[in-house]
Amino acid sequence: MVAGEIVICSGGQLVTVKVDATGQPVEAPHICPDCALHALAGVVAPDPVATPVPAPLRLRVAIHVQPAPSDTPLAPRARAPPPTA
Repeated sequence: MVAGEIVICSGGQLVTVKVDATGQPVEAPHICPDCALHALAGVVAPDPVATPVPAPLRLRVAIHVQPAPSDTPLAPRARAPPPTA
């Protein structure tokens, strides 16, 4: 019976080793895919009609944009090329 897992990082990859209660390695249990589907059939899904659907969230945000002053003239701001050594 599997009691836990040990994850080992070795050579750039992860290796997972299943261990029992005493820490000894054991094989992972094999789950038959056909039986797994039967186990899922026993799970009862919630009734979609009984679950309330939340209303969409609406936010109102006031944005105030202040234009840049137009009386400031734009001037070119060039610089010399970097010095060569």
